[in-house]
Amino acid sequence: MEMNRALWLGGLVLVLSASHIARAEVIDFSVRLDPDCAHADSSALGSGAMQLDTDTGIMSYSIDFVTESQVMYSMFHGPYWNACDGPDPFGQILYWFPYIDPPYIGTTADHGPFTDTEMAELIARMHYVNIHTEAWPQAELRGYVELSRKSRYLSWHPAMVDDPRLTTDSSLGLRVTIVSLPHFPEAVGRALWVGSPTAYPEEDASQPGRTFTGATLTCAPYLHDWSGLGTLHITAGEIIPDSAYKIELYDPTCGTVDDPTCYFGEYVSYTSKFGDFVTPYDVNGINVQPDFADINAVVEKFLAAPDAPIKAISHLVPNTPQSSKPIDFNTISATVSAFLGTPYEAMPGITGPCTCPSTVTCGTACTSSAQCPGGVCFNGECADACGRCSP
Repeated sequence: MEMNRALWLGGLVLVLSASHIARAEVIDFSVRLDPDCAHADSSALGSGAMQLDTDTGIMSYSIDFVTESQVMYSMFHGPYWNACDGPDPFGQILYWFPYIDPPYIGTTADHGPFTDTEMAELIARMHYVNIHTEAWPQAELRGYVELSRKSRYLSWHPAMVDDPRLTTDSSLGLRVTIVSLPHFPEAVGRALWVGSPTAYPEEDASQPGRTFTGATLTCAPYLHDWSGLGTLHITAGEIIPDSAYKIELYDPTCGTVDDPTCYFGEYVSYTSKFGDFVTPYDVNGINVQPDFADINAVVEKFLAAPDAPIKAISHLVPNTPQSSKPIDFNTISATVSAFLGTPYEAMPGITGPCTCPSTVTCGTACTSSAQCPGGVCFNGECADACGRCSP
């Protein structure tokens, strides 16, 4: 078992190293600190946001929490696969927080750069935060560090995959299956495919010209070499708040899309609560969100403020987020509606999942939705409410 883990981590290092040298990026993470994960009978609660600079190996963090007992010490642990399965997991210590009382705001620069192995483990959701207190010395709060949850996007990274079939010469499909969709339960089990990755503008006053890699879901498999990507942000009408999705790679050399043995690299990704963009995050429905901090964050993004959340976090509407366009008043209005308790499915223009194949025929160019029979102009072409058309 230990040999298998060593070989896997070696593969992760190779994957991340290639991406790390050729494509340095800043990756957003979040953590939801939960006493249930720590097996502590406590009303404690917490959450945090992190950013990992893969060029420097330094992570910045902002973590806040409330505990019933006095904090003794806190740290990143890992790698460990099942941190919530028992009261006392044995992940190694990656980083000691140099604080006792919250909030914890700082960087890991005092630790020195994280290695390629440590960064690969972080991306693969193999590290967790422990808050140790006097009453619960094993931990009163615990939570996995994961790629940040978003309301309308899923984030995926090749370093999540521990399989040699994902190589620089591979041509694979990337499938997304709906696991949980409370607002539209009839769509659970539906499978869609990630389309061509595209560079979209990230309105950022501090970094003009900055882009992020995004892709929309399609009805048919799209084969691509996914190994050289950094973080990929996936969106569609089917990707909505409070939901869960299974992401996996498909090997066409193995067999047909109906053969379950042809899939690998399974990862379950979750979307955040409607309008919950920034800390504190909702944890198991206990911490009521969104709040004024979320409204302020999306206004900051509208103004292209340097410290605003990335577009994949803050984009909400229309039904298919228009990644090529700036955050506008529609998203601000939607965030206010979320704050006031409006259900996501009650938002104007939200139709939820669309049928496959699309009922709209491809080929009609447009500059506005008014020119399209279905009422949607997506990336310069008439489409259905999910931004798709059929050849």
